[in-house]
Amino acid sequence: MKRIFTLFLINLLMSSVGYGAIEKVSDFDTPLYYPQDGSLKDLYVEAKIEGLEELLKSRLSNPNIRNVYFKIYWMFPGKSSIEIEGLKGFEEMKSELKMVIAEKLDYLIPEKFGQKFRSYQMTKRGESISLEDQSGEKLIQSVLINMKNDNVIKSISVKGAGIANEIEYESSMKRWASNKYSFDKVSIKSTQMGVTNIRTDEIKYTPVQGYGFPIEIATTAKIIPEKGSERESSARITFSSHKVNEGVALKYFSEKK
Repeated sequence: MKRIFTLFLINLLMSSVGYGAIEKVSDFDTPLYYPQDGSLKDLYVEAKIEGLEELLKSRLSNPNIRNVYFKIYWMFPGKSSIEIEGLKGFEEMKSELKMVIAEKLDYLIPEKFGQKFRSYQMTKRGESISLEDQSGEKLIQSVLINMKNDNVIKSISVKGAGIANEIEYESSMKRWASNKYSFDKVSIKSTQMGVTNIRTDEIKYTPVQGYGFPIEIATTAKIIPEKGSERESSARITFSSHKVNEGVALKYFSEKK
């Protein structure tokens, strides 16, 4: 029987709910907001990378580059595609730019933790929960998850063949999400061959027709080599023109057949 232990939030927020103990992998998703859990079937969003046009003009020596932006199409249960407008040719560069946007799609339509780790064996270890791949075939072999008091994921340690990642989450309850949580800040630290990479995403949301989607993602990245100086960069992606359940993605994919 699930136990309620967030009474203080009820007193504070009136309409908030308590989330039960973690008994199976899919329980990690219970307090989190997933727009696809509602009636979301079709989504179209436009995205822009701040300063991208100026950067492309300087590198490509092409003054005709104007209004470069990305069209994002998503259709239930998980079909997605990204197109670039305002940049003709340069297919290799366009593929790289699409990857920048693709890395952020998990904030737009998050993949559930229960889906990512459904085949892993779960073990409780004090205040942490361990997930282990028993098959020995997966790239990620073990996951250690730390929770906040309200059973929202606080941090994850991921280990595998040549992989050692530490992920920290900051989240808050959103009224537009029926008082479920979404991640406001995600920091990923990875180390490979003596080089440490730290990437931090800060996400701002906006309600759209009963759903909540990112309107801005600010990213800072730091590369720390074992020897030599650190390098740091930043980027800002904005999202606009959200079209929810208007059939835009369905039309796009139908025409692509």
